[in-house]
Amino acid sequence: MGTQDEYSIETPFSVGKVNNMSIIGGSSAYLTATITKRKGMVVNSYDTANGLTKWHLFTWDDVALVWVDLTNPMHTHTGISDGGEYTDIDVAGSNAKHIFYNGMSPSKGALGAGIAFAGTAAAVNDVVSTVGRIECITGTTTTGYANIFVYGVPINFGYSNRFNFWFKLSAITNLIMRWGWGAEDINGASDNNHKLGIEWCDAQATSNYYTLSANGSSRSLVDSGVALDASTGHGMRIVYFPASKAQYTFDNGTVYDKTAVLPTGDVLDENVIRAGVKNNNGGSATRTLEVRGYYGVGRSTATAWVST
Repeated sequence: MGTQDEYSIETPFSVGKVNNMSIIGGSSAYLTATITKRKGMVVNSYDTANGLTKWHLFTWDDVALVWVDLTNPMHTHTGISDGGEYTDIDVAGSNAKHIFYNGMSPSKGALGAGIAFAGTAAAVNDVVSTVGRIECITGTTTTGYANIFVYGVPINFGYSNRFNFWFKLSAITNLIMRWGWGAEDINGASDNNHKLGIEWCDAQATSNYYTLSANGSSRSLVDSGVALDASTGHGMRIVYFPASKAQYTFDNGTVYDKTAVLPTGDVLDENVIRAGVKNNNGGSATRTLEVRGYYGVGRSTATAWVST
């Protein structure tokens, strides 16, 4: 055996050496009064008495001549003496630096902090049925559109984040759809602000999802190779690995890694999350984007939000 192996170091065996390498169990009276105490030995008490606690491990401190409890007490976080209250942990700990956006349909109050739409019969509706949802409806104008958006504390792409989205489209012709972290207003111009999400447009070369990103100076759309259909609801997850990749997992099991034009800074605080749909290519038939839920978590570096 190697020279650093404990058994090699302790051989030839002696009673003292074996005791130092063992956990000795017994009553507190036996452990405190009968056995020979040796530096670093470990014991397990069968009862609470004589300064020992039942089922706790103790080691002997031959300088202070006391048993030192090695067993961490259970924390229920009911007060200062028991690990601190949960609110103390949340406020003072690193959780305060993490931002959670969680929207479960229905209710615009929970899912969309803001709405915008224009065009004949365009609307954003709350729907309560067998599947609760927010409906973004383009209406019957060729330029009709509808958005929902969340503003608040911006997440920063210098840290990992995650975004899940569950949605359904009524059709996949004559429309453009866009959603994600920092996604642009569906009725506005494209921009290079830091973002990460999905775009689908009937003007693209394929009918597949296009992965969307921007890094402050450039904007990127890359074909994922995964086709979109309107037959049912769809969900996907985006996990961001800073300066490495954005990993898209589609509900058909396909995983696509986007490595081009990765975001590095903050999303806009007035556009943390956005989802929208707009009529396109002269289409005037009503198109509906059902937003059934989303979950986003990331980290903020905003000075006003993060205490050092």
